[in-house]
Amino acid sequence: EALNAFDLFMTWKAQNKVKWLESEIVVGSKEFMYAGKFDAVAEINGVVTLIDFKTASAIFPENFYQLCGYQIAYEEMEKSYSRRSLVPIINTQEEGL
Repeated sequence: EALNAFDLFMTWKAQNKVKWLESEIVVGSKEFMYAGKFDAVAEINGVVTLIDFKTASAIFPENFYQLCGYQIAYEEMEKSYSRRSLVPIINTQEEGL
């Protein structure tokens, strides 16, 4: 399963021009009193992007809310970016998918 996720990640990376800028970014919002950690900031095809990789069997609405929370906290830290993105690394070979 881990090898499959790695292969899917490498396929995604090969399909995009990726320049890694930060990884495992810890953010916090003093205004809303929460903290979290997202996966990376990268320049993807020329656009600086907040990235959260998802390896579950699907993407759920809560994943988008979580990424928006990371965005708000990242902005409070006076960091800049152009886009945010969930990158699904989903195993479609799992039973039932």
